[in-house]
Formats: sequence, structure tokens, C-alpha cells
Amino acid sequence: MDGNLYPFLMKDIPYNKYIDYALLKPTVTSQEITKGCKEAIKHEFMSFFVPPGYVNLAVHNLKNTSVKVGTVIGFPMGYTDSKTKIYEAQQAVKNGAHELDIVIQIGWAKAGEYNKVTEEIISLRKNLPEDVILKAILELAYFSPSEKENLILALKDTPVAFLKTSTGFGPGGATIKDIKLMKRLLGREKAIKAAGGIKDAATFIQMINAGAARIGTSSGPLIIQELYEIHDAIRSF
Repeated sequence: MDGNLYPFLMKDIPYNKYIDYALLKPTVTSQEITKGCKEAIKHEFMSFFVPPGYVNLAVHNLKNTSVKVGTVIGFPMGYTDSKTKIYEAQQAVKNGAHELDIVIQIGWAKAGEYNKVTEEIISLRKNLPEDVILKAILELAYFSPSEKENLILALKDTPVAFLKTSTGFGPGGATIKDIKLMKRLLGREKAIKAAGGIKDAATFIQMINAGAARIGTSSGPLIIQELYEIHDAIRSF
């Protein structure tokens, strides 16, 4: 086992509260969403992210639990018209979503039109209840190192709670290097969500150690099971 796991596992940290459990594949069924709700309740994850069309179902199944319902907006490409994103977000909130992960307009960011990206985020925030948590998905794998830095700095003061690395459907997922870059540039101004390719306990903990405050993953139950097994093994010594 990676020695870097030990400090984390010995602190009795509530691993489950780092996890935004997500089932967002195009073929996901209502039966899978219902099963996912049961897993989210069992492990008391921070949230369960589902496609917009399944928000009502998730809200019904997670009623009177601590698990928040989340969904995605402009997903996964981000090039939806801003007014459409606002409508989609408002409908999701109307249906009961508590957290929204919003894909930025990647083309604007690639062109250096950061003012358009920030204006869209500001407009979304103004048109949604204050208690709804917003996260901006940057899809960092599309950007060069200098573009990443410029984009992160441009969004540092925008009214979102989190900046998120990836959709999990782009050319690459979260990397330790990107999380460390985000942490260095953001400090305590914004929380960081890592997503894309996080499927085991070692990667999960590496992301948290690098600065991530949330982990988006479809492998939440497997990661938690692995963490608890390792934790119990350490305690048995």
C-alpha cells in the first residue's frame, strides 16, 4: 500500500463526505439511478449527481436523507447558449437539485474571452437561489499550461463555490499536477473539485492531499469500501 495513505487514514476523516457520487453515462437507466440512490444513502455521500432528466427520481428516493441531489448543466460540451443554461439550471432547481456543476463555454476560454465566461457565470448566479451550490467545470485537458493558469485566475473571483477539473467525458480527467496548480492559484478563494478517472482509494487520497475538497466519481462505493478495509487493517495492528 502507498505510504502516503497512512496519514490520511489514521485521522478518522469522514471519507464519504468528500464524495460527489455520480452516474452520468449516456446509457444510465432509471433502475441504475434508483440503485445509486440506495448506495448514496448507505454510504452517506455528500451528494448524488444524476442527469437533469433524473433529478425528480433522485429527489424522491433521497427525501429525508442527508444526501444532496446534484446535476450537470451544459454538459458535457459547455457550448449551450447562456440563456438555455439558465433555463436548464432553473428547471433543475425547481425539480429539487441542490448542487449544479456547470460546464463553461470552452471555446470562449480557448480564445481568451474570459470576460464572456465570467459574465455567463455571474448571470447564472443571479438567476438562481443563493443556497444552490454552483461549480464551474473547466475541462482543463483542453488547455495548455499557460491557458490553464489564465483561466483559473480569471475565474478566481466569480460567484461559484468550486472550480472543477473535468467532466469525465473530455480528452482527460483530473491530474495531481492540475489540482496543485489550482490550489496554488486559488488559495482559499475557491474550493476545488477533482473529477475524471478517479476510481480507487490511492488516487482519491492523492487528489485530496493535493488540495481537492470534493471528488466526483462513479466509483464512490468501491472507493469507500477499499478505504474502510485499509483503515480496519491498519487499526488491527
